[in-house]
Amino acid sequence: MEFYERLVLAIERAKENNYIDNLADLSRRVNAPAPSSIDSIIKEKRKSSKYSSALARELKVRLEWLADGIEPMEKIHQGSMLFYENLDELPKIDDMITVDFPSDFGMAAGNGVNNSEFQNIRSMPFYLGTLKKGEVRDPSKVIVGRIKGPSNEMLIPNGAAVGIDLGYTDVVNEELYLITIDGEERLKQVITKDDGIILRSLNINKTEFPDENLDSKEILSRGLVIRGRLWWVSWVNPIGHIKKLLTK
Repeated sequence: MEFYERLVLAIERAKENNYIDNLADLSRRVNAPAPSSIDSIIKEKRKSSKYSSALARELKVRLEWLADGIEPMEKIHQGSMLFYENLDELPKIDDMITVDFPSDFGMAAGNGVNNSEFQNIRSMPFYLGTLKKGEVRDPSKVIVGRIKGPSNEMLIPNGAAVGIDLGYTDVVNEELYLITIDGEERLKQVITKDDGIILRSLNINKTEFPDENLDSKEILSRGLVIRGRLWWVSWVNPIGHIKKLLTK
């Protein structure tokens, strides 16, 4: 397999994983002089390129594989972590955005949490490709908060960080949403019905966390507002959490 053939293979893989949008995008990322530069490498069936190092970085493959065909193709993976062999292989900052993560912003699925004006705002980096896979509509309207309580523990344990897309407020049946109700923030599964909605906590203990059936009048009287859709969850010690659920 020649260089240009490996390049085609790497580009197809990168598109599937949302690392790049198209060849013009890739040309821009490697600082090539024209949008058609990478396309020319392929059409002319070149056996090498001065952009090899930058191409390997942007396509997330090993330079040795792209330039010389030395296996393996991909970088070394351990579990779900991606390790880079050289600092210059790290993704450019253009591929990432930072999302507000107020340390004093929490949400619950049980009785709710009353959030005041945020005081301590940190930032969390995300790849734009990750937001795209999460079907985020507007990256500028994403916020990260922390779950307080066990009310959604079948999916999200106490203390987990969650990403909310504040630009996604139309209801899709059975999706999870950050809502405001009775003046408090909650994370609930929203189930639609003809005369209203059902708010559900993902917990097998329905005595402590029962469904809330709301008709149109209750929706108005309790001030229900759909704030945004859950698109991302992150938590530590998953095995410990699963063992805890299994012993209940």
